[in-house]
Amino acid sequence: MHLYKLLIFDWEGCLVQLGAKAELSEGVEEFLKKLHSDGVKLAIVTNGGTAQFDRPPEFAALKPLFSTIITAHDVERYKPHPEGIEKILTQLELTPDDALMVGDTERDIMAGRTAGLDTALYLPDQNAASYQDKDIGQLDPTYTFRSFSELKSLIFV
Repeated sequence: MHLYKLLIFDWEGCLVQLGAKAELSEGVEEFLKKLHSDGVKLAIVTNGGTAQFDRPPEFAALKPLFSTIITAHDVERYKPHPEGIEKILTQLELTPDDALMVGDTERDIMAGRTAGLDTALYLPDQNAASYQDKDIGQLDPTYTFRSFSELKSLIFV
């Protein structure tokens, strides 16, 4: 059983690492497939445009798992404003209590909290150095996690 009916993800830095070569974050493919097969709705909210979904090519196979994708082209106000999250909740006829916002930046967590959602801050090793404990405390995410297998253990009951 899951704690949430919907998980909303940030794109860059969370689901996908964009460096010299764009690639899915470690463990994300299995995690998304498991959630989807269990009936959990998946969504993306990003401050980027639609062109970013062409990279990495592996994402093409995962894109159908998402109920909705909200980009910068779909909103007037970007994260940390909650407009994108609110659009997703409205489209899927869910409440903030039904959803978890998953992201890797302060603006992701702020957007989720402002919309009334629980939040999960992704801190893989490459991101952890940019956060100090006091910064994380001020953000006050519901969860912090270093891998998608760790997040899975936090949200499956």
